[in-house]
Amino acid sequence: PALGAVLVTKVSAAGASRRRNMVAGFCQIADAPPGFEVLGRLMAGEIFISYRRADEAWARLLYDQLHAQGVEAWYDALVGAGQDWRLTTAKALEASQIFVLLFSENAAQSSDIAKELAAAVLEKKLIVPVRLQNIAPKGAFLYELASRNWINAHDNTEAKLAEIAKGLAHLVRTGARDDSVLPFDRSAGGKPALARRLLWPAVS
Repeated sequence: PALGAVLVTKVSAAGASRRRNMVAGFCQIADAPPGFEVLGRLMAGEIFISYRRADEAWARLLYDQLHAQGVEAWYDALVGAGQDWRLTTAKALEASQIFVLLFSENAAQSSDIAKELAAAVLEKKLIVPVRLQNIAPKGAFLYELASRNWINAHDNTEAKLAEIAKGLAHLVRTGARDDSVLPFDRSAGGKPALARRLLWPAVS
């Protein structure tokens, strides 16, 4: 497929127990390492990163940076043979709380990414749009993103992704949904960041 998806998670044992009921029928906790949930072979948790296959190097870099922050990551290169890629991606999106979009000219051409973004907005995920290239969204992306703040990572991308990873790791560890810890360009005219209530247990 043209689209990749990354799901990042680390949860407390208590949180895993609570969320087991939420994903009953497709969560296999017995096979998970301590503190993690498993969706078949898919780690199920808080952060879903959507990107176009041509930008996989940046997605992999973000994966490595999150790992360096102590946050385990899954991305679709790990989908096992015979698994339904679309179904696995849909379940991963449903299980997530934070949606990170790596936006580029390649991503802007993907109807799959546009659908994922629309689903994330509908499900009231925390949306984190990251601009890999200095381009404006159009069409479905403009509709969903026009009033949102962006993280501009088109200059010094590696360093900016490291900053994003640090902020995301903080959100996962604390269970907070306060996007002020993320490096948004708040001069772009989007909505101001608001502190949000805890939506999942903090990681101990």
